[in-house]
Amino acid sequence: MKKVFVATALITALMASAALAWGPYWQGKGYGKVKTYGGFYNSNVTQPVTDEQAQKAVESFLATNLKGFEVKESQKVQAPRGTVYFYKVSDGKTNYEIHVNPWGYVAGPFPLFQ
Repeated sequence: MKKVFVATALITALMASAALAWGPYWQGKGYGKVKTYGGFYNSNVTQPVTDEQAQKAVESFLATNLKGFEVKESQKVQAPRGTVYFYKVSDGKTNYEIHVNPWGYVAGPFPLFQ
Protein backbone atom coordinates (compact mmCIF):
# COMPACT_ATOMS: atom_id res chain seq x y z
CA MET A 1 0.00 0.00 0.00
CA LYS A 2 2.87 2.30 0.80
CA LYS A 3 4.37 1.73 -2.69
CA VAL A 4 1.08 2.68 -4.37
CA PHE A 5 0.86 5.86 -2.31
CA VAL A 6 4.45 6.86 -3.11
CA ALA A 7 3.96 6.14 -6.83
CA THR A 8 0.75 8.17 -6.91
CA ALA A 9 2.37 11.07 -5.07
CA LEU A 10 5.35 11.01 -7.44
CA ILE A 11 3.15 11.00 -10.55
CA THR A 12 1.04 13.83 -9.14
CA ALA A 13 4.13 15.90 -8.33
CA LEU A 14 5.53 15.39 -11.84
CA MET A 15 2.25 16.35 -13.48
CA ALA A 16 1.92 19.45 -11.29
CA SER A 17 5.45 20.61 -12.06
CA ALA A 18 4.88 20.09 -15.81
CA ALA A 19 1.63 22.05 -15.64
CA LEU A 20 3.31 24.93 -13.84
CA ALA A 21 6.29 24.97 -16.18
CA TRP A 22 4.29 24.78 -19.44
CA GLY A 23 1.07 26.47 -18.33
CA PRO A 24 1.59 29.81 -20.14
CA TYR A 25 2.26 28.01 -23.43
CA TRP A 26 -0.84 25.86 -23.12
CA GLN A 27 -2.99 28.92 -22.51
CA GLY A 28 -1.83 30.70 -25.67
CA LYS A 29 0.26 33.30 -23.84
CA GLY A 30 3.60 32.47 -25.39
CA TYR A 31 6.82 34.36 -24.87
CA GLY A 32 8.31 35.87 -28.00
CA LYS A 33 8.83 39.21 -29.71
CA VAL A 34 5.11 39.89 -29.54
CA LYS A 35 3.16 38.80 -26.50
CA THR A 36 -0.13 37.26 -27.52
CA TYR A 37 -3.22 37.38 -25.39
CA GLY A 38 -5.53 34.38 -25.57
CA GLY A 39 -3.76 33.00 -28.63
CA PHE A 40 -4.66 35.88 -30.97
CA TYR A 41 -1.95 37.68 -32.92
CA ASN A 42 -1.93 41.46 -32.67
CA SER A 43 -1.83 42.41 -36.37
CA ASN A 44 -1.14 46.11 -35.64
CA VAL A 45 2.49 45.31 -34.85
CA THR A 46 3.66 45.02 -38.46
CA GLN A 47 2.62 46.86 -41.58
CA PRO A 48 0.92 44.81 -44.31
CA VAL A 49 2.74 44.48 -47.62
CA THR A 50 1.73 46.53 -50.64
CA ASP A 51 1.15 45.25 -54.16
CA GLU A 52 4.63 46.35 -55.21
CA GLN A 53 6.32 44.67 -52.23
CA ALA A 54 4.48 41.41 -52.91
CA GLN A 55 5.48 41.55 -56.59
CA LYS A 56 9.13 42.16 -55.64
CA ALA A 57 9.04 39.26 -53.15
CA VAL A 58 7.74 36.89 -55.84
CA GLU A 59 10.27 38.09 -58.41
CA SER A 60 13.08 37.60 -55.89
CA PHE A 61 11.77 34.11 -55.10
CA LEU A 62 11.63 33.23 -58.81
CA ALA A 63 15.15 34.56 -59.44
CA THR A 64 16.51 32.48 -56.57
CA ASN A 65 14.52 29.25 -56.75
CA LEU A 66 12.71 28.94 -60.09
CA LYS A 67 14.98 30.27 -62.80
CA GLY A 68 13.23 30.70 -66.15
CA PHE A 69 9.76 31.12 -64.65
CA GLU A 70 7.74 34.30 -65.06
CA VAL A 71 4.51 35.62 -63.60
CA LYS A 72 1.54 34.91 -65.87
CA GLU A 73 -1.35 36.01 -63.68
CA SER A 74 -1.85 37.66 -60.30
CA GLN A 75 -4.80 37.90 -57.97
CA LYS A 76 -5.31 39.54 -54.61
CA VAL A 77 -7.88 38.40 -52.09
CA GLN A 78 -8.99 40.22 -48.97
CA ALA A 79 -8.55 37.93 -45.95
CA PRO A 80 -9.51 38.64 -42.33
CA ARG A 81 -5.94 39.66 -41.41
CA GLY A 82 -5.08 41.53 -44.63
CA THR A 83 -4.61 41.07 -48.34
CA VAL A 84 -3.27 37.76 -49.65
CA TYR A 85 -1.64 37.63 -53.09
CA PHE A 86 -1.74 34.65 -55.48
CA TYR A 87 0.63 34.48 -58.45
CA LYS A 88 0.50 31.92 -61.25
CA VAL A 89 3.96 31.37 -62.69
CA SER A 90 5.01 29.30 -65.67
CA ASP A 91 8.02 28.40 -67.77
CA GLY A 92 5.92 27.29 -70.75
CA LYS A 93 5.40 23.67 -69.75
CA THR A 94 5.12 23.70 -65.94
CA ASN A 95 2.67 25.83 -63.98
CA TYR A 96 2.90 26.74 -60.30
CA GLU A 97 1.08 29.01 -57.90
CA ILE A 98 2.91 31.12 -55.33
CA HIS A 99 1.22 32.78 -52.35
CA VAL A 100 2.28 35.89 -50.45
CA ASN A 101 0.62 36.43 -47.07
CA PRO A 102 -0.26 39.88 -45.62
CA TRP A 103 3.16 40.13 -43.92
CA GLY A 104 5.21 39.39 -47.04
CA TYR A 105 6.07 35.73 -46.52
CA VAL A 106 6.25 33.73 -49.75
CA ALA A 107 4.79 30.21 -49.77
CA GLY A 108 5.02 27.69 -52.57
CA PRO A 109 5.43 26.72 -55.26
CA PHE A 110 2.20 24.75 -55.41
CA PRO A 111 1.73 22.70 -58.60
CA LEU A 112 -1.28 23.50 -60.77
CA PHE A 113 -2.82 20.50 -62.47
CA GLN A 114 -4.76 21.03 -65.66
